[in-house]
Formats: sequence, structure tokens, C-alpha cells
Amino acid sequence: MQRGTISLLLTLVLIVLVSGCTGTDIFPNNSAPAGNGVRIISFEPELSSIYSGEETTFMLKIKNTGSFAATGTVKIDLSEWRGQCSTNQVRDFSNLIAPDSEVGTEGEEATFTWKCTAPDIENEGSEGLHIPYEPRAVVTVKGARSLTSKSVTLVPTKELLDIQNSGSALPSELVSKSASPVDIDIKVKGPVRLMTGTNSISFPVTITVTNVGGGIVEGSTVELNVEAGSGLNLLQSGECDLNRPLYLWRGRSQSITCEMSANNVETLTQARIVASATYDYTTTASTQIEVIGKRKSLWPQ
Repeated sequence: MQRGTISLLLTLVLIVLVSGCTGTDIFPNNSAPAGNGVRIISFEPELSSIYSGEETTFMLKIKNTGSFAATGTVKIDLSEWRGQCSTNQVRDFSNLIAPDSEVGTEGEEATFTWKCTAPDIENEGSEGLHIPYEPRAVVTVKGARSLTSKSVTLVPTKELLDIQNSGSALPSELVSKSASPVDIDIKVKGPVRLMTGTNSISFPVTITVTNVGGGIVEGSTVELNVEAGSGLNLLQSGECDLNRPLYLWRGRSQSITCEMSANNVETLTQARIVASATYDYTTTASTQIEVIGKRKSLWPQ
């Protein structure tokens, strides 16, 4: 069994333990933590202008505002700058702690610094020349995760008629979503009425995956997994397949349709459909700095 499947099954167990029969959300207070993953809080140079050949420090601060711990890399892109850095341009971060709304803690922050030397522009006539540059910070989260759970009400025809005739209300169908840079939306219209006699039915479910984080899904591809909770079966037909790579059109969004069935459901049941995705996600930020040219030395070194 693959690691992703094991992780999702554990999540499903957690959902069952938390929700019981009422369909409570995955996250406390029926809402996910604010944010959508690892965000770049600040990226700036120590000085806004420096002389050619002078050293300065670039500073980067990131923060985990999503629902899951985050691991990945940060790097500074100075390709246009053509200067040199005394520290590694690619750095790692590991298990950046996610916020916890239940206990009131914010997500973990991490800071990185790079000491870099401005490019040499000591040429005739360059004294006082101001050349602007735009270095970039690139943050990539490896194995980023998204998770959405939706409850759907399954009800035999006779029981549905009894509820309607008595003026009672059906239970609410709840949706829980992780705070992630990729959103998963599950569309199925409930309640699902089961056929008289068999108390069974098959019905379509549309799942839409959308990049909402303002960054890039690496390869425009996510690994999508769909799980049917107790009372439902996922039919291996149509576009839906377990643990399938899903290509996002132009890196933005893609929808698939799954077919599910409910069989021999004797009484009103709230079943869950859970969709999860894993992917690598990159965000960038740029800053500005100008390099001031110096008069070329007339004296031998």
C-alpha cells in the first residue's frame, strides 16, 4: 500500500472518530485555519543601493499559514545580478509547523539570509551610474497537501417521504477543506434518494481541482486520490481512478467526474466523500536594489 493511501486512510479514521454521527467538520469550529500554505512574508536587501563590488545581505522570511507541516527549499535567484554569494543560494526547511486554531497558535516562521557581493561595473564613465536589479526569492514546498471532505445524505424513498410529511428537516451536508494552495471542490447534489425495493442507487460526483495560491503547481500535475466513506462505493469507471495524476489545464484547474454507488442502505445515512491531492508548489517574490558604479582606479593594484 502506498504511503499516500495509508495517510489518507488514517485521516478517514480521524474523521470518523471526530464526527461520530453528526457530520462535524475535520477542522475545529467548522473552519480551516486561515491562509493557503507557506507564504513569503518579506524579502528585501539590507540596503536599497550599494556600490559595485560592495557586499550586502538579502533577508527572507516565510510562514506556514496552511493546514499541514511543510518541508521544502528556498533559494535566491541572482542570475541577472551576476554577483557572488558567500552562503549557499539554495537552503532547506523541514516540518515547518502549521497553525492550530484550537489552541490559538500561529504557523511557524523561518528566516534566511544571504551575503552577496554586487556585480563589478567599474568601467570608464560608470562613476555614479545607477543600475537597478530585481533579485527573486523562490520557495518550493515538496509534497504539499490538499484535503476536502463532503458529507452526502443517503435516504431510502419511504423514509424521505416520512420526513417530508412530518415537516422534519434533513441533516446538513457539511464540507471541510484544508487551508492549502490548491483547492479541491466536491459537487454532488443531496439528498441522494435510494431506489424503492433495492435501497440502492448510482450517481455522479464532480471533483474540481484549482490552483488558488498565487504560485505554480510544479509540472501542472497533482496526485489525486478519492475515497468513498461508509455506505458508498467508488466505481472504477469514467474519468475517476484512484491515485491518478491529474493535469491542471494551464496550471490552473481541472475537473473529473466519478461514479459512486450506494447499496442496500436501510435507513438515513450520512456518508463522506474525501478527495486529497499531493504536489510540489512554488511561490516567488522579488525585491529591488540598485548598484552604483565606481570610478575605475587610475593606480595599479
